[in-house]
Amino acid sequence: MSTNTNQTGSGTGDDITLQQLRCEYKTDPLGIGVRRPRLSWVLASTRRGVAQSAYQIRVVDEQGELWDSGKVSSGQSIHVPYGGSALRSGQRCTWQVRIWDEMGRPSDWSEPAHWEMGLLQVGDWQADWITPDWDEDLTQSQPPRCCVAPLDLKAR
Repeated sequence: MSTNTNQTGSGTGDDITLQQLRCEYKTDPLGIGVRRPRLSWVLASTRRGVAQSAYQIRVVDEQGELWDSGKVSSGQSIHVPYGGSALRSGQRCTWQVRIWDEMGRPSDWSEPAHWEMGLLQVGDWQADWITPDWDEDLTQSQPPRCCVAPLDLKAR
């Protein structure tokens, strides 16, 4: 996914940048446990009064495109739900966004951001219980090695 590729070729949105890309409130999070993560961004511009009139989000993984929202007429830039194909456990996704301003001019694409999915299915969890590496003999009356015997102050 290239950065700063303005597919319209107009370059009129050069004074707009998209910053603070977030997925589920975090920057480039790992272990996302929701199947439709919510994406957010902040619009910054050197012009006063700039407003978002539309956005486009694209998401890819190592195998290719997962979702392209196309141009969506909306001022929403907080908690936009992922709308692509089903996500897998451990999948790493890269995403970018661009917006159109109040005059219909597109911005450049944002810098890429990432998220990585957590373990979504019970069968994805592969672990063994952590156990001590010694055999415990419960027939002995002595305290286990991990405990300290109480101090008998009267014996002195």
